[in-house]
Amino acid sequence: MTFSINIPEATSTLFSDGICHPSLYLWDSWSYKQGDTYHLYCLAINRVLPNGTHLCPKNRNDYPFHIRHFTSTNSGKQWQDEGVFQSPAAASDKHDSRNVWSGSMHALSENRQLAAYTGVREIDEERPFLQSLAVGQALNGVELLSDSQQLLLCPLRDEEMIRDAGYFLGERNSLGSKYGENSGPILAWRDPYCFHDTECSDKPLFMVWAAKNAAKKAVLGMATLDSTRDGVQIDTLLPPITLPDEHLYTQLELPKIVVDSTQNRYLLFVATTTRESETQSDQEVQKCIRLYHATSPQGPWEMAGLKTSAIAGLDHQFGMTVLDLNADKQTLLCIAPYTEAAASDKALCFAPSFELNLGDIGQVDNLEAVRVS
Repeated sequence: MTFSINIPEATSTLFSDGICHPSLYLWDSWSYKQGDTYHLYCLAINRVLPNGTHLCPKNRNDYPFHIRHFTSTNSGKQWQDEGVFQSPAAASDKHDSRNVWSGSMHALSENRQLAAYTGVREIDEERPFLQSLAVGQALNGVELLSDSQQLLLCPLRDEEMIRDAGYFLGERNSLGSKYGENSGPILAWRDPYCFHDTECSDKPLFMVWAAKNAAKKAVLGMATLDSTRDGVQIDTLLPPITLPDEHLYTQLELPKIVVDSTQNRYLLFVATTTRESETQSDQEVQKCIRLYHATSPQGPWEMAGLKTSAIAGLDHQFGMTVLDLNADKQTLLCIAPYTEAAASDKALCFAPSFELNLGDIGQVDNLEAVRVS
């Protein structure tokens, strides 16, 4: 793997109507709100390689990503590039030695945040995608604190515990294989998202992530965490959670749970694909963003629409994040990047923000995103 990419400094450009970065491809997203400031994070990689050639987006896994940070002080209408939040190969135990993939930011106090992420380690040329769930801590969302990174759950280190909890992993000698697992997609042990269950009196800290319970069956991973001044550790690894329309897709990614306290409910967003194998062309793979609701983090989860969990009006958008919940109006402000399937001037850029009307949950056949003007 090549590690010679020089990450561009933050640009002074103020982005409107989404984010189309002149130097970077952007995809996947997560966020948190601090006062009147929205902090947005995403995966990023240079559009142009060091030798001056343009990077083909489908080849971006051949190079290291970084996590980019943007801020908005006007409700997501405009975004400022804040530069790099996190780069790979920083952890002392090398769990991120090849790459860093998607995660989450969760406020622990006014100025301190828990940053969850996927660390990717390369075992060898045939097994470049060993994924692990990890966390670090940040101040004011700017960058990870030195020596704060902790490995929480690794399929290699914690294989027995993971299998005993009901999760699927491929053969030990092929974990992280670029060819996939048992003729299915690659290992799924990624995209950790942390949240406090404010509906419970003791407000436990949860983590959810993308996992499997069979080679081609996607599930939601879940654990409770124990957070102290010394760091974070797994409290209980919970059984995998299946969703009501799981038969419609093979991969579940970038899960996010929003607690809607005014309605005593939980909202689960996931990005899903129909990828059957790693040899399948991207043109054959369908992608969408889905929404579910439940009265408990562990479900049972129900589709947000009467007929489907898929959110309409988000063509070629994937890996969304919730910027804000307006509990009084029962609306969610969200933003998502476009996939490579979008028009060339939009691909791997952020689309303009959109709103969802939560009053439509369980009332209409399918929820529809409404662009924010």
